[in-house]
Amino acid sequence: MRLARLPVCTLCAAFALAISSQELRVARAHLTSPTASDAPHWAGAVLNAPAHTWQSITASFTVPALRAPAEGDNARYAASLWVGLDGDTCTRASLRSGVDMVISAGGASSYHAWWEWQPAARGSFDDFDVAPGDTITANVVADNVTGTSGTVILTNLRSGQSATRALLGTVPLCGRDAAWAVVEVVEVGRAEPLADFRSVTFTNAAAFGGMGIVGPENAKLVEIEQHGRVLTDVTVESGSVEVSYIGS
Repeated sequence: MRLARLPVCTLCAAFALAISSQELRVARAHLTSPTASDAPHWAGAVLNAPAHTWQSITASFTVPALRAPAEGDNARYAASLWVGLDGDTCTRASLRSGVDMVISAGGASSYHAWWEWQPAARGSFDDFDVAPGDTITANVVADNVTGTSGTVILTNLRSGQSATRALLGTVPLCGRDAAWAVVEVVEVGRAEPLADFRSVTFTNAAAFGGMGIVGPENAKLVEIEQHGRVLTDVTVESGSVEVSYIGS
């Protein structure tokens, strides 16, 4: 892992330039219109495409101040924010990076940044500081779509701190999925109760690959549903994905 204080990482700047240019396009001939589906552990937007399509994904998000749900009676609650490749229609592997958030019933909270190449265990950016109100830019890059090497970069735009991790995966990516998500934190096979994260917006959201640079406008929308009750509300606009907590 490499930590440095940078105003903006080179990859972030490249994405921002591309997103603001006329080259930003949505390949509607290959992507379906927005649809919604329910999944047990995550909410957000995912671009599904043929194999070997997606090579990288980016977005920025502001870390929310968590609350315990108004109706909750558990000892602690959690949520995780991430951007990543694969893990939806491709279940054999995924490359992701983001921020875990935990709050106790008494109000004490903690935040930490992480990376993972599933099915291997995740790792932590232990020296990367994260706090509510920080805006984090995440870049996840597969060095080649069918390979097992890649890079994740997190940049804290408030502090200028940047963390980079080069990874080797034991299972190759498919290059079929690119997602922006809020996720229940699963530990030892059990999902922690979902925290009230208020609302999170992934801005400057884009994926890059064989279709060029593609925004989330035609992505599939996924909601967290528990015991027949939907806990989230996901909306997409040009270049952004908003996930709101509606469980309370």
